[in-house]
Amino acid sequence: MKPLKLLALVLLGTLSAHAQSTADPKQDLFSQSFSRMIVQDITYAIVGENAPVSGVKIDVSKPEGTISAMFPNKAPKWYFPFEIFGFELKGGVTDKNFGFFKGTNANAAFEFRPSFHTITWGNSALYGYGNEARANKKLVIANNDLVLQQSVRQRDTFFVLTELYNHHLQVLKSPKKGPTGIVAADRHKKIAEVLLQKLLNNKSITVDSKLTWDQVLKLLPQATADGNGNINTDKDYYPELVELYKKYEKTDKKRKDNELDKMVANSDGLWTRKRYSWWSFNPFVKTEKVNEYYTTFEDKDSLYFKPDYRWTYGVSVYFNKYWLTPNKIAVLLRGGPSLAYSNNVSNLSSFNYETRTPFFQNGSSQTEKIKTGTAYNNSAIKEGWERQLAAEFYLLPLNSFVPGLYLAGNIANSDLYKLPGVVGRAEDTWKAGAEGGLVFNINNREKDKSLLSIITYFRYEDFTDKTRTDAITGTEEPRRDFQKRNIGIGIKIGIPITLPKRTE
Repeated sequence: MKPLKLLALVLLGTLSAHAQSTADPKQDLFSQSFSRMIVQDITYAIVGENAPVSGVKIDVSKPEGTISAMFPNKAPKWYFPFEIFGFELKGGVTDKNFGFFKGTNANAAFEFRPSFHTITWGNSALYGYGNEARANKKLVIANNDLVLQQSVRQRDTFFVLTELYNHHLQVLKSPKKGPTGIVAADRHKKIAEVLLQKLLNNKSITVDSKLTWDQVLKLLPQATADGNGNINTDKDYYPELVELYKKYEKTDKKRKDNELDKMVANSDGLWTRKRYSWWSFNPFVKTEKVNEYYTTFEDKDSLYFKPDYRWTYGVSVYFNKYWLTPNKIAVLLRGGPSLAYSNNVSNLSSFNYETRTPFFQNGSSQTEKIKTGTAYNNSAIKEGWERQLAAEFYLLPLNSFVPGLYLAGNIANSDLYKLPGVVGRAEDTWKAGAEGGLVFNINNREKDKSLLSIITYFRYEDFTDKTRTDAITGTEEPRRDFQKRNIGIGIKIGIPITLPKRTE
């Protein structure tokens, strides 16, 4: 996260995010490992738009499939200052049939929503209090020191191996790059002795401490090449030298990531509380296939039905607060505004239709082609801007059969909510809705990752809505139409396919 989002290790185990970089490289690395833990935990907590599930979703009341993924950004820059980014692709229908990639004979809906998350100030975690915190902190620091010592030994070995490799293949005149900032010292001679014994298959080889570094390297014969530049590989140690170099080169490229991951793992099971904050930015675009009924078409009265795609686009901004007591409970609170250019289809009453077309006739017998569906009056469909403020709350017991709880609410304003054809609704510009339910998480055998999330929910779309009466005919809509428009009860099943291991 350096230099934008460095985190500092605070005394007594309290760690605060976005502190300034210290002069101590070891302390700076510890800070980055804490930053790595925050990213992992937040990635686990970021669960999509509406529910704590990432992966494939099935909404029983309105079939919908979701493909989602989250990716940590290991090196945020000023032009892309996001620690985590991802995307969510939804496909579903608003009619009876489900089709993810095709919407034939169905009212298909698709949505693409990238997400960008940046960590704020004020993130912290505790090892405990008093003597417990001091003991846990000492244990973590001791284990982290072992990680760094092992890393130093690994880099020293890679340095010596690179030196031997370049000496042996000097004929190629294309030396390889090893770890930077290392100068040959006495400690490297012992490593060279072990490597030479292995490569030359001779346990009696010794490296005298009085030898210069050039003399040490010369204990490995140099390779020769033919006129075409092909290396003579008749020596057994040549292929092993090449393989060893490739192995350590690959390991060195992942050295820092491995150090940070091991440091995060060293704290597993010792944290007693975590508290994180971050911002989420979610631009989105979606389209919905709508069957539209034209009472007039091309200036003529008609009974014309035409499918059309209605587009919606916009952006939402959320502030997220996450409290975690490992192995006990997690609380996630998020909320913020959104702005979208949308339409009023969801606010309109639809109707079912049936059309019959002669298909085949034999004498007095006639076969008709019948098409049925759900449609909206084209003249009633409007487009415009919609403003919304939403909030969500999740209470999730961890490692327990007790279900979690989630609540969500929103209030929105738009001229799209006006219903000129409905008694008393011509000037409506506000709507408010809420949703709530229970969350059941099924963990793997080690209880460190959710395999399946089952969410039961109840949704009330608009508290300002009521049974509608037609302004012209005075006819009141059936109660079931009101309920279909506003009330949703169902189950969402999620398979988390992209989440990293949760640190505890």
